[in-house]
Amino acid sequence: MAQGESSQIITNSSMTSASEKVEAGRAQAGYINAVADAENTAAFTTAYVTGLRNLYTRLNITDQDEKLTYMMVRELENSRDNLYTSYGFDKHTLYSP
Repeated sequence: MAQGESSQIITNSSMTSASEKVEAGRAQAGYINAVADAENTAAFTTAYVTGLRNLYTRLNITDQDEKLTYMMVRELENSRDNLYTSYGFDKHTLYSP
């Protein structure tokens, strides 16, 4: 084997090793990102549920229908920029595109 061929094999091997390390790093970064997103969603949901529970307790809202109505009103208020009013055949309707 000539000197040039030997150094070419070493160079190719080094590039393959570096390429594998880059891909492993990308995979690890994707994993970390997915775990962080899941933890963020869990923390947000837990805070939301805890906040609603405390609100219902403080306002003495015990009926399930009242709780759901309150949640619906909050969601409608949060998305009011996306709501349009339309006149239906027999009643007013609200819809979100």
